Amino acid sequence: MGKFLTTPLGSALRIFVAAVLGYLVLDLTTDGKIDVSVSDLNTWVAAAIVVALPVVIAAVNPADTRFGKTDAE
Repeated sequence: MGKFLTTPLGSALRIFVAAVLGYLVLDLTTDGKIDVSVSDLNTWVAAAIVVALPVVIAAVNPADTRFGKTDAE
């Protein structure tokens, strides 16, 4: 599992989970209890996808070398 987290998909997953946990903490600070509706969860997941998407785009972009890809020219 540790090796997976160093891949581009693993990086996107870490960002996704951090965003969802951040929203959970924010929800806990408003009223001090866990009261998550399906609507809230859908909003959190959508926001987390938006935040993690740039990492996925960089990983599939053949011109982006940040993840150790080199030009095969």
